[in-house]
Amino acid sequence: MNSHLKIYAVAVVLLAFGGCEQGTLVDEFQPVANSSWAYADTKTIEVEVNDTTQYYDIFVNLRHAGDYEWQNLYVRMHILSPQGDSTTEKLSLMLSDGKGKWLGSGLGDMVTLQAPYKQGIQFRQRGTYRFTLEQFMRVNPLHGIHDVGLKVSPAVQNE
Repeated sequence: MNSHLKIYAVAVVLLAFGGCEQGTLVDEFQPVANSSWAYADTKTIEVEVNDTTQYYDIFVNLRHAGDYEWQNLYVRMHILSPQGDSTTEKLSLMLSDGKGKWLGSGLGDMVTLQAPYKQGIQFRQRGTYRFTLEQFMRVNPLHGIHDVGLKVSPAVQNE
């Protein structure tokens, strides 16, 4: 097993045994084939919401190569509500600071980041929300993206 696969395997095991935070609705990564994210390779995550009084934080989960070519990642976020309403937003997710230091944490040449998307929001309806992420860079396919996903968890209270 090469060193990249060993590091990836250790990271997966640590995440599995670490478990999810209490109340987390979803914390998921979906693999990108050959670490080359094509426009047509959308990633869809379903989130079951039962509590419309709770405030939530939403993050885009990313794993990218340490030699990823860009400072950011443009994506389109499509959201379909339980009632069939849909919205689409264009996001620019910052992956590194102005000096080129990755904002995520890494093992070897794999960097993991949970990029903030929405914080302190309430879902208006109970039911299943469908979040679809679409790569929106000028490069197709986009090399160096290993996994993409979503985390929805109870909002962190600032005191």
